[in-house]
Amino acid sequence: MKKAFLFMVSFLFVLSLSSRSLGNPAAEETGISREDVLEQADAVLSEEQADSEVSAEEDATLFKELSSPDANLFHVPSSLRSNVNFWKRIYTEFTTNQMVIHDKNNLNIVYDAVDINNGGQISNKMRRAKIGEAKRRYRNILIGIHNKIRRGEMLNGEEIGVYKKFEGIAAPDKFIAAAENIRGQLGQKDRFIAGLKRSGRYIGKIKEIFRYYGLPEELTALPNVESSFNYDAYSSAGAAGIWQFTRSTGRLFMQIDYVVDERRDPILSTVAAAKLLRRNYESLGSWPLAIIAYNHGLNGMKKAKERIGDNVTDVINGYRSRIFGFASKNFYCEFLAALEIVKDHKRYFGDIEFEKPADYDVFRVDSYLDITGVSRHTGVSINEIKSLNPALRPPVFASKRYIPKGFEMKVPKGKLSDTVYTSLPKIVKKETQKHSPWHLIEAGDTVSSIARRYKIATAAIMDMNEIDNVNRIYPGQTLKLPEAVFGQSGSKGEMKIPAQNVVKAAVKPLDAKDKIKPPAVAQEKGGSPEFLKPVVSKANLTVYEVNIPDSSNTKKSSYGFINVEPDETIGHYADWSGLAIQKIKDINGLKRGAVLKTGQKIKIYFTSVTKEGFEEKRAEHHLAIQEDFFSNYNVEGTTAHAIKRGETIWKIASENEIPLWLLKRYNPDKNFRKLAMGESFTLPVISKVN
Repeated sequence: MKKAFLFMVSFLFVLSLSSRSLGNPAAEETGISREDVLEQADAVLSEEQADSEVSAEEDATLFKELSSPDANLFHVPSSLRSNVNFWKRIYTEFTTNQMVIHDKNNLNIVYDAVDINNGGQISNKMRRAKIGEAKRRYRNILIGIHNKIRRGEMLNGEEIGVYKKFEGIAAPDKFIAAAENIRGQLGQKDRFIAGLKRSGRYIGKIKEIFRYYGLPEELTALPNVESSFNYDAYSSAGAAGIWQFTRSTGRLFMQIDYVVDERRDPILSTVAAAKLLRRNYESLGSWPLAIIAYNHGLNGMKKAKERIGDNVTDVINGYRSRIFGFASKNFYCEFLAALEIVKDHKRYFGDIEFEKPADYDVFRVDSYLDITGVSRHTGVSINEIKSLNPALRPPVFASKRYIPKGFEMKVPKGKLSDTVYTSLPKIVKKETQKHSPWHLIEAGDTVSSIARRYKIATAAIMDMNEIDNVNRIYPGQTLKLPEAVFGQSGSKGEMKIPAQNVVKAAVKPLDAKDKIKPPAVAQEKGGSPEFLKPVVSKANLTVYEVNIPDSSNTKKSSYGFINVEPDETIGHYADWSGLAIQKIKDINGLKRGAVLKTGQKIKIYFTSVTKEGFEEKRAEHHLAIQEDFFSNYNVEGTTAHAIKRGETIWKIASENEIPLWLLKRYNPDKNFRKLAMGESFTLPVISKVN
């Protein structure tokens, strides 16, 4: 009886605490305060301890389980149990050397687990061929079963084995339908184990952040699904970090530019993930839908809820949308599977040796810093800085950029005092950011005039840019220049950076509260934007120009036109131009919710920045995307693809896991907005580095 009362009291505590953290008025409806529940629970526990029926240790364990704010919140519905079990098998039975061949609509049907490495390393091409062969084999078996049943013929042994997998399924033509639903899923056991080990480094702080935001602690299992806690994770779609934020979503909560990408910082990205998940929950009123929205997008799940309701099983099985594919349908089940494994990891993997928690101090830098100088004068190695500050992009470590002013730099615990930091010599501290060695040609420029401007030899510019004729340059072209010219005092290439909205603070280690406090947005929309510099892409020079009307003077024109490129949003244009988002919409007659299309013409006014300044920020945005991609993927070759009925360029890129900008680069003469059926496209074949 006392046990039952304890359960009831604990349940009321759960309701009260959850309601407080999530803003649910149900707490007031119970008429019981959190303090009342705790007091009653303590009284019952004391009474239970005096009774010999149940041990104190058992009681303490029971109370801890039941008093969790989210006890049983993420239970597995019976209707989803088979799907969850499939993903548990993927995470615990099959390794990344195995490709599981299965039915994509019925995860109970698993045909085979193919060894894709043959016990050793093979090329990506051979691996793809082996997977394709396995899929064709089972497709032929299914078609053979369908034809033999129709003709009344006997099945052979292999066909009987496949036939039995469909027992209990009464759908007509089930075998011929299944032949079109064969899918391969790479095993994840070794990655999952490695992810559990890595999670030890930051999981304590991650849970602390989620508690700070009043979120269910169970949600911290999501990185096991997204990235296996790989802090360097980067997808072909451009998602980065342990929470796999895309640039478009990440920029809503974090700073993402050529120098800093906060998506890669496990702490800053966790703060962003907490904000995103809470926003999803507040909009949808359901944690299962909020979790699916993390993968599918909030607006997509709002539409799903409007059409289907908030029952997660109904949504997964009944919602139909062009972009609600296999990944989105299975995301919640993957999460539930990962959660069950994390909670009971010893059962699946035995003892796990987790990495030790990261221990560090945080300093808010008050000027631009040369990373080489910081390392030399503080004794903190560049590798240590890099390990603890993954938000700093490669240009900083290649000394092409300085650590930016206002950056919260992490250093090993006790290795850097505020006294040592403030005593850094002036040569290490910089007033302005380092600039890219390039020059955007304007009307009237010549190679010799540019050489005189930067005090370098004409021949040096011609050699670096492979110019064989001094007359073969044109306005809008970008010339590479020697790095050294931007270090010369008085050089006209040295440009000031507009003041940033940075809160001034004493240079000292941040306390524990500061470490998890939501960081201020680097720049409010419509404010003075940070000055970013353009750069040459890895493969070839990419210039994103603003087209000035023919009747206007290039230097005095107050507006121009651009064509929308992949990975660009109205928010980006607002950041680069200093205009408000609504202003850009009004200028271009864009209605609320309008989606930009690649190639679409957009008008931009230059009242806060120059045309060149806008082009610089835009070019560097694309360079960062391309640098990240080529650091993680190789282009092995190309293949031809003919446009099929109903296909879009987005669908082609998505299904082949190719970024849209790369697809466009290999098809520069194609009109992405108008695709003719049968028209041939060139598809680059990419492979993951390492």
